[in-house]
This record gives sequence, C-alpha cells and structure tokens, in this order.
Amino acid sequence: FQNDSVGNAFLQLELSPDTSVQSEYRYRYVARGDLQQRFFEDDFSRDRNNRRETHTIRFGGRHAFSPDSLLLGSFIYQQLDSRDTDHAPPFEPFTGINLTDLRANPVHAYGTELKHLWRSRYFNLTSGVGFVDTIGNEQVRVGIPGPTVIRLPSTDLENRHFNAYAYGHINLIKNVTFTLGASVDSVRGSSDIIPPNGDKDQLN
Repeated sequence: FQNDSVGNAFLQLELSPDTSVQSEYRYRYVARGDLQQRFFEDDFSRDRNNRRETHTIRFGGRHAFSPDSLLLGSFIYQQLDSRDTDHAPPFEPFTGINLTDLRANPVHAYGTELKHLWRSRYFNLTSGVGFVDTIGNEQVRVGIPGPTVIRLPSTDLENRHFNAYAYGHINLIKNVTFTLGASVDSVRGSSDIIPPNGDKDQLN
C-alpha cells in the first residue's frame, strides 16, 4: 500500500517596488508498505509500515538596492517525524522488529541563506553565505516474546553545515565568457553520520 498526502499554503507581499516578502507552509504525510522489488514476487513483508510526517515553514525576502544590485534571503525550518515498523519475525526467537526513526525525538532542521546579485556591462558577480543545522535522534527497538522490548543504543543525527561562495562572469570579449569563483564549506556533525575523515573543512 502507499498513501501520499500533501498540503501547501503560500503568501507573497510586495511592500514596495523594490522590496517583497513571502512565506510558505508545507505539510506532507507519507505511509507505505514494503515497496522493495525483489526477484521472487512473494519475497516482501506484509507487516511493513513506514510513516513519515513533515512540517516545513519557509520565509523569504527580496530587496533591490538598484536595478543592478539585488539581495535575496531565505529561512527554512523543518520538522520530521518518521516511524518504520515490521512485525514479521526475521528469525527466532524474535517476534518482530520495531524500528523507530526519530519518533521520540523528531528531527529539527534550520537553514538560512543570504545571496547578493550584482550586474554590470562587463562583469556579473554572485555571492552568498548559508548555514544549515540539523538535530535529531534515531532509536531502534527489537521486540521479543512477551512485553519485553530491547532498546538498542540510540544514534545522534546532529549535523552543521556552513558555506560561503562567490563567482563572477567576465565578458570582455564578444561571445567569450570567463568564469572565476571560490567557495568554502565547513561541515561538523556526530560521528554516527559523519566519519572522522568526513569531519573537515573544504576550500574550492
């Protein structure tokens, strides 16, 4: 089975000829069974139940300092609740697996970005900064005969990502465009989702 429900509300206001703001709320609820396609048609779990509920709020703004200078900004907040259960016994003596993905501690994600666009006859520049912070927890439970439930160690899903970038297009020669750019990325997170060699800064 599969069920996908989506709701969305959007509002945009023009405060002046140079400034406008907008906001958006999106809701999505997805419920599905075992959709994995395998070689044997009977090789699937009849008790698989995967549910995901997402709430997303977004705010944005636009301001033109001049016809050639434009500033864009956005902020996004998202909350995810999901639960994946399968009561079919994988092997004895277990009676089922109850995998709870961020059920007790939903994932919260915050993201913001600021971008500036500058245009001239021979040179165009795009620059900006962004930041994303994700916090959550994943808990796995395994049920055995009777009311006993084994709780496996939880997994922290913390991740922070900062980036800054700038790139320009130079048009000094007709039909020829030169592109120059640079970016910096910094990623920090728990070792459960980012391996030690992935916890690093990058310069491009």
